[in-house]
Amino acid sequence: EQGCQELRAALDHVRVGDGATLIAQSAITSDVEPEAVVAGSPAMPLSTFRRVVATLPKLPDLAKEVRALAKRLEALEGQRGGDT
Repeated sequence: EQGCQELRAALDHVRVGDGATLIAQSAITSDVEPEAVVAGSPAMPLSTFRRVVATLPKLPDLAKEVRALAKRLEALEGQRGGDT
């Protein structure tokens, strides 16, 4: 009961639907639908959270690839004279 009181006090600005599961340390910033399972900071559906966590280690390589592609595109546009 003490934990429930603390949760109610911490979430006085949002509504948590019946049967919702809030994974530990989730930052609940908006209403949570009934039966939803949320995780993360900010909280998001668990399936989205899992994809985000799986993608995070790949971000440095993806950023490098985007920069390389931007340079290639800039070079190609330069060859065409920049007309669109």
